[in-house]
This record gives sequence, C-alpha cells and structure tokens, in this order.
Amino acid sequence: MDKIKKIGIVVMFRMDAGGGGPRVVVDLIKALNYFCYKVHLLSPWKLDYKRIEEIFEPIEIEKEYNAGIKSNFFVEKNFSRKLMKKQFIEMANNVGLIIDMDGGVFHNYLPENKKYIIWRISGIDRELEKTDFTYKSWKMKVKRFIKKTITPDENTLSKTHKIYAVDDWTRKLLINAWNLNPQKFCLYPEIKTSHFSYIKNKKNQAIILGRISPNKRIDESIKV
Repeated sequence: MDKIKKIGIVVMFRMDAGGGGPRVVVDLIKALNYFCYKVHLLSPWKLDYKRIEEIFEPIEIEKEYNAGIKSNFFVEKNFSRKLMKKQFIEMANNVGLIIDMDGGVFHNYLPENKKYIIWRISGIDRELEKTDFTYKSWKMKVKRFIKKTITPDENTLSKTHKIYAVDDWTRKLLINAWNLNPQKFCLYPEIKTSHFSYIKNKKNQAIILGRISPNKRIDESIKV
C-alpha cells in the first residue's frame, strides 16, 4: 500500500481518560478511516480500546507504537518524546504524513522530506504565566519542579518550520509570548466581539464550562 494512504498520529495524553483532547483524536481517526486512510498511532501508553469505546465509540488503528514500559515520566511531554525517539522514527518511516496533536521535540527526528503537521500548540501561555508558587497543592509543586529540572526549556517547538495560527489573536501570542514567527496568513478570521449586541441589563453571574480536573482550577473560579 502507498505510504500516503497511511497517516501517523502522535498522542502524548491518555486516550482512555475522557475529555476534549481524546474526543478530537477519536473524531480525527474516524474521519481518516472514512476516507480510507490507515491510521498508525504513537502513544506512551497502550490503547485501552474497550474503555475508549465505552467513553466515545470504537476506533480502528492499523498499528500502535508504544514505549513498552510504564513510567510516571510520561506525564512530562517533552521528556517522554525524547524517550520515544526510536518509536517515532519507526512510525515516520512507515507513513506518508504525521499529525502531531501537540508538537515539540519530534521535529528534530523527522526523516528527510517527511510531511509533518502539528494539530495544535497546547497551553501556549498557560505555563508562561504560572510560577511554582501559584500551585497550592504540594504534589503539583513537586511535579512542576521535576518537570522544570528534566526539561527546563518550555519552548521545544521548531523555529525552522512554517506555523499557521488559527487567528490573529493567536498569531500575536505566538510572537510575543514564544518568540515564534508564524505566517501572516491565518486559518480563520479574528472574531470581532465588539460586533455582537449584548443585553444591557446583565446579571451579576458567570457560567463555568469544563470538566472537573485539577488543571482546570475550577475551585479558583468559584472563589472569584
């Protein structure tokens, strides 16, 4: 089979944990299968197909690439990517296109002329705004300390590849926060919120959307 009919996906988070990230990956896999593409998937953890089906729906993967060991270090995305260099190169040589859900590190290991797309740049300003003291949980403080020790450079994205921002707001953030050089062309026009008409008599209340998870910091929203 032609390699272009095989697409590799890089997923560094757990697919059986639920949430928005896994939902996007499931939809992506199903869309690729619909257009007759075979999907190869690289992940630190072996997929729990039964659990994924319970949360979302069944997915079809032709081949998995896993690290083969279980380690808490896989929660640190940059270090885990370095540990999986061998598996990434193996997958890259077997597919025509790679879709990386987060980006970072792996672009250094790409075979020559390999097509590579970063789906998103997650938490682009979240880590830059936090310090070790903003975490109230001692576990989060220790985790953050270990993370900074293992990979002190937060920005592991390539500065030699083209970057297309979703909108102009994101483009400016890429420039100012991460010193990157995204293309002037954006995928979507900026949403002009000033064009929307709002109700003049607003109630003093807010709606919080998101799953209950420590990184969502819902408790702080409630306090506000």
